[in-house]
Amino acid sequence: MSRVRLFALLPALAAGWLAAADVVEVPVLNKTDVTLRSRDDGDVQSKDLWYSRHDGTQWGQWQKHSLPFGREDAVLWSVPEGRWRTYVQYTEISTLQSPAPAQVTDAGLFTEFVIDRTSPAVVIQNPASQAKLRGGNKVTIRWGVEDLNMSPDSVTIEYARAGDGRFDAVAKGLANSGTFEWLVPTDMTISGAVRVTATDKAGNVGSKESTQLLIDSIAPSGRVTGPTISANLSNVLNLQIADAGPAGLASARLMVSQDNGQTWTEGPVIEAPYSSVKWVAERDGRFRFAVVAVDQAGNSSPSPRGATDDQSVILVDTTKPTVVLAQANGVVEAEGMKPRTAFRDGVRAAVQFDVKDVALAATPVTVWISTTPGKWEVLGEKLASDAAFRFEIPATASRTARIKVTAVDQAGNVGEVIAPQTFIIATEVKAGPAGLE
Repeated sequence: MSRVRLFALLPALAAGWLAAADVVEVPVLNKTDVTLRSRDDGDVQSKDLWYSRHDGTQWGQWQKHSLPFGREDAVLWSVPEGRWRTYVQYTEISTLQSPAPAQVTDAGLFTEFVIDRTSPAVVIQNPASQAKLRGGNKVTIRWGVEDLNMSPDSVTIEYARAGDGRFDAVAKGLANSGTFEWLVPTDMTISGAVRVTATDKAGNVGSKESTQLLIDSIAPSGRVTGPTISANLSNVLNLQIADAGPAGLASARLMVSQDNGQTWTEGPVIEAPYSSVKWVAERDGRFRFAVVAVDQAGNSSPSPRGATDDQSVILVDTTKPTVVLAQANGVVEAEGMKPRTAFRDGVRAAVQFDVKDVALAATPVTVWISTTPGKWEVLGEKLASDAAFRFEIPATASRTARIKVTAVDQAGNVGEVIAPQTFIIATEVKAGPAGLE
């Protein structure tokens, strides 16, 4: 190889040597005092310790220890934290002295090491202390570690359920800054703790805990308890919402179906204390309700699908029953059901009617009679809607009477019909004129 080519390669070779030197592992110690190897043969009279500190960019000036060491003395140094290189200078009995470190060209005569007595600073970004977690659900644990001499893959994650310091390992050998998908245990607690621990090259251990973790594994439940029927479009629904877990409710919403569970739409949000909710029906009909409740840990009761027994049904009926009389005056003979306009007191008669409604009460009909304008008396009540009402014509001082029939449905709506014509109650026969015409 020519000298020209060799000289051209020298910079590259030097760079390679420096790169190789950079990757040499420097010992990292957490000691307070270090003992340096040194000569103790008979030629040694005394030893001086020199040291230099690296500031992160370059080495500082060499400094000499204030006290010399005897031939048989150990070179013991109480060293501060930092990156150091040391050199032992010898004075022999012949008074010859080895060169000061600034004049030494053999780097092998220097001893380099790092003193690190500071534990790694660990930060947990998630979960934070007092977080509310959903049992059986995955949570991303996120952390960061700051340390000048961190060991790779030295992070351990642990979990304690009872908050008593008894931790069990969750994962080991994790990166110094990263994430871990943790499957939260289903055992519920209000005092759980996650601890992240990191170890540096000197063996210093740092850790951080997220404490008072609440774990809730039970979804809340809820249902509408009433009413079951209403005569109004605007209603206040009574609710029963329960949360057996420790997290506490976060939200609740009413779900409504108008087609017996085939489809569902969101109703109003239910506000605390979750005991009732205002709801307005768009029209009359039967409505099916479910409640979707979510706790603060994220557990949710299931969204409704189809019709199930745990749902509630309400009939909204704002329409009065329709009542129709069979005759204009409302009264017929009890036997044969022949219409008449006049009846003698004490005679059996009947009132024929027809009642229609989507939800009649069990015995919805009341029959009334008026012999004085504006005053009504009950002839019969709690009557069936599918049979004529039979009664005796009452004795009255008034010859004129009128019939009214009312009917009530399950929602309390009352329909009525008043006979457009009156009938006569006769208590005596009028005498006719005497003589010839």
